[in-house]
Order: sequence, then C-alpha cells, then structure tokens
Amino acid sequence: MTDWGEEELDRLAALRRTGLLDSAPEVAYDVIVELARDIVDVPIALVSLVDADRQWFKAKIGLDAEETPRDVAFCDEAIRTPDAPLVVEDALADVRFAENPLVIGEPGIRFYAGFPILDESGRGLGTLCVIDRQPRRLRPDQTTRLRALADVVQELIRLRALANDLDDARHRAALFEQGFDRAGIGMQLVDRAGRILRTNAAFAAMIGRPLGDVLGRHWRDFAHPDAADAASEAASEAGGTIASGRVRRYLHGDGHTVWALVNVVPVSFDGSTEPINYVQITDVTDKTRAQQTLEAAMDELHRSESRLQSLIEPSPDPVLLLSAEGTIEAMNPAAVTALSATGVSLVGHQASALAVEGNLFDEIGVLVDDAVATGRDGAVNRVWFERADGRSGWYRVRVLPVIEPHSGRRSAFVNAVDVTEAVENEQRLAALALVDTLTGAANRAALYDRLDLALSRLERGASKGVGLAMIDLDHFKALNDTYGHDTGDAALVAVVDSMRSVLRLHDTVARLGGDEFIVMFDDVGEAELTQILAPRVVAQFERAAVALARGSVRLSGSVGVAWTSRRLPGRDLIAQADTALLQAKRHGRSQLWLASDVVEAGPFASEVAVRRDLESALARQQFSLRYQPIVDRAGQTTAVEALLRWEHPEHGSLLPGSFLGVLVETGLVVSVGQWVLRQAVADAARINRANGQRIAMHVNLSPGEVASTQIRGFILGLLREHDLDPSLLVIEVTERTLTGAVVSTSAVDELVSTQIRLALDDFGTDSSTLGHLRHRQLHGLKLDISVVKRIADSERERAIVSGTIAIATGLGLDVVAEGVETEQQHQWLLDAGCTHFQGWLTGRPARMDELEAVRSGG
Repeated sequence: MTDWGEEELDRLAALRRTGLLDSAPEVAYDVIVELARDIVDVPIALVSLVDADRQWFKAKIGLDAEETPRDVAFCDEAIRTPDAPLVVEDALADVRFAENPLVIGEPGIRFYAGFPILDESGRGLGTLCVIDRQPRRLRPDQTTRLRALADVVQELIRLRALANDLDDARHRAALFEQGFDRAGIGMQLVDRAGRILRTNAAFAAMIGRPLGDVLGRHWRDFAHPDAADAASEAASEAGGTIASGRVRRYLHGDGHTVWALVNVVPVSFDGSTEPINYVQITDVTDKTRAQQTLEAAMDELHRSESRLQSLIEPSPDPVLLLSAEGTIEAMNPAAVTALSATGVSLVGHQASALAVEGNLFDEIGVLVDDAVATGRDGAVNRVWFERADGRSGWYRVRVLPVIEPHSGRRSAFVNAVDVTEAVENEQRLAALALVDTLTGAANRAALYDRLDLALSRLERGASKGVGLAMIDLDHFKALNDTYGHDTGDAALVAVVDSMRSVLRLHDTVARLGGDEFIVMFDDVGEAELTQILAPRVVAQFERAAVALARGSVRLSGSVGVAWTSRRLPGRDLIAQADTALLQAKRHGRSQLWLASDVVEAGPFASEVAVRRDLESALARQQFSLRYQPIVDRAGQTTAVEALLRWEHPEHGSLLPGSFLGVLVETGLVVSVGQWVLRQAVADAARINRANGQRIAMHVNLSPGEVASTQIRGFILGLLREHDLDPSLLVIEVTERTLTGAVVSTSAVDELVSTQIRLALDDFGTDSSTLGHLRHRQLHGLKLDISVVKRIADSERERAIVSGTIAIATGLGLDVVAEGVETEQQHQWLLDAGCTHFQGWLTGRPARMDELEAVRSGG
C-alpha cells in the first residue's frame, strides 16, 4: 500500500466526495474540452482527475483511452503546483518527461498545458489540459481563456460535491426521523425554555400518558412533584445550561415513580437563532432501585462488612469494593460469576486477579485512582465485555468514591450495569432504516446500496451478471378506491410474500413506494434471468391474492426486465427496466417485457437524411410556428411562446428535438432563427392590434444567434417595421449564453439595449445555478419541464423548487413553470408563489389563426 501523507489522503477524500470518478459523460464537461481544443487548435483536450494510482478522464476529445497510470501522468505533476499551470513546450527537451512512455509511445505527447482544478481548500483534484503531438508555445490570451475554462470546471465540480453533501445530509435526516419515531427509548426535542416540541410513543408509554397530552407542555409537568432535581434543573435552564447524563424522576399516569436516565445534546438548525435540546430518556427504574440499594449500602460501610455484603448480594449486576491499594474488599455473587475465572470469591486478592481484558482493566483502574484521590464519580458509558462465565454483552461501568467518616479511609465501588438491550435497540433502529415498514421488503436506500455492490462485483469478474425486474401492480388505485387502503396495504404485503416464495436466497425484493417494486437478481446469467427467474415473477401473480370479507381479489402486475454483465451506473440499469415496464403496460399490462426488445427510432434513417432535407426546408417554406399561451396566477393570458415545427412532406409535423442538433451544427440555425423572429414579431403585432391586449411574444434564441453581429439591428428593424413595443418581445436564452464562455457579455448587453426583455430558459436542468438569477439584464426565468415533473417525487425536490421561486420573485423576476399538466402541479406551484404557467393544462400549442379568439382570460 502506498504510504500517503495526510495531505494526499485529504485530497483523495475530496476527490471521491465529488462522485465524479467513473461517472457517465456529461454535456457540460464535453463542451468545455471542445472549447479548450479550439482555443489552442490542438488535437487533444481533457478534463483529467488524478486518482490514487491513475488519472481518469471525465471528458476527452482526440484520445481513445479512458485513463492512464498516475506515475506517467503529466497531470500528476501539474497538481503539485496548484497556483500556476504546467506548460511543457517540448516534452523531449524536458528531463522530467523525455523518457515518459506517453511521449516516446502513443499518443506521442510533445506539447502539454495543464491548468489545475482545485477544491475549496486549494487541493488539486485534476486538470483541464490541452495536448499536441508537435512542440508549441502558449500565447498569453490562450492562457487566460484556458484558465477561465478551468475555473468553470472547478465550479462545476464544487457544486457537484455540495450536492452530494446535501444528499448525504438528507439521507441522515431521514434515518434520524425513522429512528426517532420508532425508538424503544424515549426521545424528545425540547426548547431552551423546557417546552416539549416533539416526542415519541416510547416516552408517552413510559409515563403512561397519551402522546397528544405531552406535546407543547413543559417537561416539569411530568416530573415527580417532590423531585429534588426539578429546582436545580430549572436554575440551570435559567442560566443557559442544560443538565445531562443524570437520572430524573417522572410521575407515571397511575401514580408510581419512573426513574429515567436523561441525556441532553444541544442542537441547532440552519436559520434558527435559538438552539434546542435533543433528549434521550431511558427507563432505568429497575436498575435505579438496585442502585439506590447499593448507594444506601455505601453509607453503612463503616458499620458492618457483613451488612454491606448482604446489601450488595441481591444486585443482579456485578458490584466490587476496591481499596485505595487495589485490594478487593467485597464482591457480590454476580461479580463472582462474571469476574472470577475460578468461580470463587476473590475478596482479599489484588484487582489484577479479576478476569478483565487488559485495556478495560487499565481504564477502570484510572477511574478508581481518580475517585480515591479526588472523590469524583467516573464511568465508562459503553464497553463490550466478555465475562468469565462465557457470556458477553454491553456494559456501563460506574465508579463511586467511598470515604469512611471516622478514619477518612478511601475506597471505591465499581458497578457494571448490563445495557445490552438498550444498545441492541439502537442497532435494530439502524437496521430498520433500510426496511420498508409496511411489507418488510428492502427500501429504496437498501436497494441502491445492494445494487451498487452487485455491479461493483462485475468489475472483478466475481459475478455472471446483474438483473432487475421492475414491477407495477395493475389497477392498484382502483383496488384502493374500491376496498379501502387497508386492503391495498394487505395486497402489497401479499405481493412481497408471494415474490419471496419464488426468489433465490440472495435475490433482493425492494419496494420503491406506492405499488412499485424492484427485484434485484445478483450473479445471474441473461438466459437464466429471462427464461426462468423473470417468468417466475410473472407467474407468482397467479397465486397472489388478498382476502376480503367475502371472497378474495386476485392481483396482477406488469414487469419490465433489464440485465447487464458489465459495470454501469445503477440508475442506468433501473432506467432500462423502467422503460421496459412502460412498454409492458402499453401492450396491455399483466405482461413481461425485456429491455432488449425496446427500440426507439426517429423519423429519419440517418443524420445524412436530416441534413439533406434541412438544406431546402427553409426555401420550400416547410417551417411553421405554433403558439402556446402563458397565463398568470389569475388565469389571464399574458404571453405566448413561439414553438418551431418542420412540416415535412414525408414525415409530417416534426418537433425540434428531431432536427435542432443538425440545425445548429450546419449553421442553418441563424437563418431559420431570423425567419422565426420575423414571423413571431409580425404575429405579435397582429395579436395585440386585434385584441387591444398587451400579450408578450416569447422567442428562443441559440447562443450562435445571440453572438451574431447582425442580431441587434435585425431586431430593431423588425420592431420598427411592425410598430411593436420592445417590451412585448421576450427573448429566451439558455444558461450557456449568460456565462460569457460561448457568447461575449457585450453581445448580451447589445441585445438587451434594444429594450426587449430577457428570460433564462430551461432553468433547473443539471447545469443550472442560482448565481445567474443575479444577472442584471434578466426579467424572468422558466422552470424546465423536468423540474415541474420532479416536484411530485420527493420533499427535497419540492424544497429546491420552492426556494428557487422565492429567490427569483424576491429579485423581481417573473417565474414561468413549463409543462404544467395536472391540477396538482398547478396548485402546488401556485402555493409556492410561481407567477406564470405554461403547459397543456393551461393551453396547448395552436396555429396563428386559432389564436385570433384570444381575449382577456382566454
């Protein structure tokens, strides 16, 4: 193993925190390496991440390799000086690299320039580098532009790391929520004034009160009325401190006293000005009573050794009395059983005769010496102990000082309390965090963990393959609505039990939520999965049924199956199974569909055919526009968006997704874009004249169109020609247009100088950042369709969207939600403060002649 220093270990930890190693390609990084290559006009450009023993390429152009060994990587040398780029003008003339296999062999590196990519602590994670097979020099302007691109990569990586941290925090929070409510011990959240903000059922049961009676009341309302510690704790609260690790008395609902060990941890939350206390309350009534007996015995030590022995003997836990010199002066039967290897009393022997493991013996010895010397209590809160009688468990060892009143002689009691049950309860809570509480199946988190482990085994050749069967119950909503949710829950349990009966021992059945399940088959061949195991999953529905008061209801399900023998991201395999499931449902439900049978084909046979037909489409007037209404919170139409269609004579009306990429690559996007602007401005003037309304026209412009030197004059000419108020023209641009990396900021400024309005389109996609909301020329933003669809997925997504809307509206921006298709989406977005809505729910795309009827509120 490489003997890395602490700094290198921290760097590798920071790299893994990004989650980028061996991740799928991403457009943002691919665009950056293309720009880097073009800036220097070299054949090779890379985004390289320096791992423990390799450099791996997140993005690459001009190079086939996915990675190279670290010991030959130029980038490893580059990150050693993170404050400056590493530039090698001729590698054969540089003693550091002259004999490097990447220089004398493929790819024949002669020129290299690497710009370090740093984490937030300044550690080098990798580089943005450009490579040539010929010696050359880097101009100052090229250095500046490459550094700027490296900064963009650096920011993308930092944002990815922050997002990963947020996911981890949300996961831990979810585990805490589950553990809190299901814990076997009492748990509370208490404010600094002592008011109980939240508690669990275990505490309510402990004190014999209904859960609803506890919330919102002061903790002293349930303390024993003559508890001596109530006044002292009230004083400590007033002084700003909270007592922890002490035993508190509570009054049970039936009148008896409950003793509980109370541990308090002050916690605070982001945005909160006042911390609260997280409180754990463990019922120690039985042990406290035994402890009270022990403490009473200590007061009587000076009277009689025999009386002392009789008092400690009944304790079920081991009890010892040790002198200042380490002599065992007393031990109860429980101590003899647990601590004497011979099974006989060790009174009179040195403590070293006890059957206690060395490290624990030393730790207890320090506490005994401290108790004898200072009179302070001491404790080892949790330790795993192997007893002399062969039993083992978790113990809390407490050391209490004893001073004889007459002689002043000092000794110490050692009491070991068995806390195995409490510790095992905590461990069970952790295990429950990975189980679906209704069905007992694995939950989403457990599935992802097991799937990642199974896929990693493929790399080592330790598995034949990994398969997934995604299952969706047919007509489950109708079952719920007809027979009630109890019957629906019973159906889910019945399905899991039925599936387990046909699965192998090492297969995993998981519930994703609702009536969606996934079965993961580990170490399985494709034929075995598709011909034997997956058909069993379908066949088991013939036996799956849920009993009713009269008769029973049989269940059925649709199944989509995916399989792989190579390592790939788990989400990709799940997506394949999900696509296959969709096909199964489309073809009549109650079917099995394999991902290998799903084929997606566009209208064109090849990209060459698209290019050929596009070259003449504009001249033949094959393009048309549809207009989709944008409505405000009151349902009034305030704008329309111009949507391009290609009216192909053979393939019909085509959406931009099937030809826009070729349009950009061929440069036809500028001329087609000018046609769109000309038609949209003319139609905008026509709409506003016909209706006497102020209805804005939204038009999308690509970065290439914005960068055109003619765009400003072209737009001004159109506005003058049709006498259209510039504020009624809204140009929608993507984030890349505002970054300054593809389109200069001056080009954007010139565009806005025409007095038109600017909106940020596709907000919420993977590369979007809130930083662009501060852009001075923006008048609004549009939440992408994918964002609107995700708000139903999780509380995390809803929180992100709600926060984005709040920030944008706080900056005075209009927020348009695209793809609003359901009343639920519309209502949630209304409640979140969204200002405008666009989608099939509020209005479908229509031709110009169909918009003639547009009126206020139309």
